[in-house]
Amino acid sequence: MKRKAGPPPIYADSLKITVAREYLSGAQSYGQLAEKYALRNAAVARSMVRWYEKYYSLDRLPVVENPPVAPAVTPVAPSSVSQKDAADKEKDKQLKEALLKVEALELLIANAQKELGIDLIKKSGSKQPNK
Repeated sequence: MKRKAGPPPIYADSLKITVAREYLSGAQSYGQLAEKYALRNAAVARSMVRWYEKYYSLDRLPVVENPPVAPAVTPVAPSSVSQKDAADKEKDKQLKEALLKVEALELLIANAQKELGIDLIKKSGSKQPNK
């Protein structure tokens, strides 16, 4: 198979996020995603997942390999446990919604920067002007 001449294609952030999320959900392999989204090969899908993990890793919760052993506790009434579980589920839902909002705003800022051609985000190393 001949390689095409010219610079490599630039993919939209939304496509990269879609491909990465599908892979991370375990639904499809790199090769299947490359075929589904007409990518050059599986390596492109893999690079999209790496890109996503680098820039959008906030919504990935850490996985605990060996959870610590909890000390013995006294039994709690079932009603208070279910209330606690419901509260935890609600907080998880709110956290996921907040992370999606942050991601959406970051994409909005990135698109605005491309269209306007100016930097909208302050660089961490920039110095403030003297007054």
